Amino acid sequence: MKKFFVSVSCLASMWAVSAHASSDSFGRHDSDGPNLSTSDLRKRFELQGEVYILDASGEHILKKSEEERKWRPSEKTGIIESNWSVESNQFHPLALYHHWEIENDGRIKAMIEQYDRMEAKDRNSPVKKGKLLKREEFFLKDFQPYMWTSVVEKDQKVIVRFTPRILEDKSPQAISDFPIAGSDIVVSDKTGSVWARGVDMNGKYVGVITHHGALFLSYSKFQGAKELGIAKNNEIELDLDDGSEVYLQSQSAFLPKPIRGKVFGVFKKNLKSERLTSVHMIDSNKEDRFLERMKNP
Repeated sequence: MKKFFVSVSCLASMWAVSAHASSDSFGRHDSDGPNLSTSDLRKRFELQGEVYILDASGEHILKKSEEERKWRPSEKTGIIESNWSVESNQFHPLALYHHWEIENDGRIKAMIEQYDRMEAKDRNSPVKKGKLLKREEFFLKDFQPYMWTSVVEKDQKVIVRFTPRILEDKSPQAISDFPIAGSDIVVSDKTGSVWARGVDMNGKYVGVITHHGALFLSYSKFQGAKELGIAKNNEIELDLDDGSEVYLQSQSAFLPKPIRGKVFGVFKKNLKSERLTSVHMIDSNKEDRFLERMKNP
């Protein structure tokens, strides 16, 4: 009997050990690369927002809300600015305005405000804020997640966790040999104006002349062109000289994942099609011929 009990005890001990997750990890990573610059940080920074419901003590998590958001800063200014309003049957309405800025010295400054309500008639209408309930300003320290506790809960805690992340470096590559090729493309700007719809492109050098102006683009830098933006998957994003932000959205991919390519081009604001809905396309695989067609489209 004694041996039997010893065996059971050993088995119980073995089971207890195996019932717990265990891991031993050893790693070594050597890198001679430079530190993150402010420009790198603005390109690769991402902020994730999640909502958690806990008991009043804050020691027991009850639920993770389905509400989750991600934000990226402007690569030029390093600013994230957002009105975030959440309604749920699990907690009181949550209305937050938050502003994050990657400053020129690389520090990350944040400001968060909670209101009793937020409302807007539609996506194009300005957001109206109610009474300010709480406001905090701070610099992000040790790159730690920041926990915001809602001030309108009594019998439970609602925590908003803002988690900073550094994304994988996906700097645009020089891909001069690729043609710009896409199908059923929609060209629009940040105001929502559609410049062209349903156009196809296929050439090392392409041009689209619309009633809003003319774009001449290539992955290869040509005479008079400068870097205007990036291409990724089925999108091209352009920052034009006049401050306009223009987007090309294609049904087919401009570039295969995960390639991000530099886009060079020329924007001629005064070269326009005669009618609002008319669009004129040009393309060529020869730079000299393309330049000639730019002069005489």
